[in-house]
Amino acid sequence: MQGEQGGKLKIKIDQNPSSISIHQLSEDHSRAIVELKDNEMTLPRKAGYYIYEVNVVWDHGRATYLFDVSIE
Repeated sequence: MQGEQGGKLKIKIDQNPSSISIHQLSEDHSRAIVELKDNEMTLPRKAGYYIYEVNVVWDHGRATYLFDVSIE
């Protein structure tokens, strides 16, 4: 997926999870927690390739989703 520097990305998860946490993995192998506000996250302002890990918890289960973004 292509992203715009500093752009917004909406995270939509069905069935109203009790929590959502997102971690960003950068090309330099650093890991950061991504703030989610009103189900929106801000993409990095620095060009590069990023992998995101989205951890979702519901009352009766959990799931992990991965996606990547290329920022130019």
